[in-house]
Amino acid sequence: MSNTETNWFRRLVEWCRPISQEVGALGSAASALIAALAFVVAVAGIFAVFIQIRSNDQSERERIAQDTYREFLKLAIQEPGFANGEHRCSTACANPKEKYEWFVSYFLHAAEQIEDAFPDDRGWCKALASHFCTHHAHLETTEFKSQYVHHYSKSFKQLIGDSLKQCPHEPDPKIYFKFCDSRTAT
Repeated sequence: MSNTETNWFRRLVEWCRPISQEVGALGSAASALIAALAFVVAVAGIFAVFIQIRSNDQSERERIAQDTYREFLKLAIQEPGFANGEHRCSTACANPKEKYEWFVSYFLHAAEQIEDAFPDDRGWCKALASHFCTHHAHLETTEFKSQYVHHYSKSFKQLIGDSLKQCPHEPDPKIYFKFCDSRTAT
């Protein structure tokens, strides 16, 4: 190669060197930006999965609570005496008091599931409070208070207690159970 060609080539290389350094710096910045963006997308994905899992968990708790309550209502239809707070079977049965206690136990299980799944729902609160009042004679016994009430959560025991304090002679959820109005959902 001649000197002229070599000089021209050197000038071209020297002229391109700052450009290539700038392009390299831009490439590094672009790589860092893409990595940061990938991190943000990954965190958003993890957050979305967490939200979905919580939503599914809540939906499942609500479904179980409603199914359990539906089964309680079936029992109430089969044994209307128990549903009205009486210790009598609709058909001849041995030991109706014991069967009634198991009926109330099943109701309390369903009610606790509902209270857990719908803690801020005034409608459910008043419905449960009305049932508590129907069974107040059993729920206020020394036997229940000493042997069974400790099986339930603090918030559920509070709901039972608040309900029993306001039991009317003629239950009217529109007038009674004002403590339910402090709940946020309708």
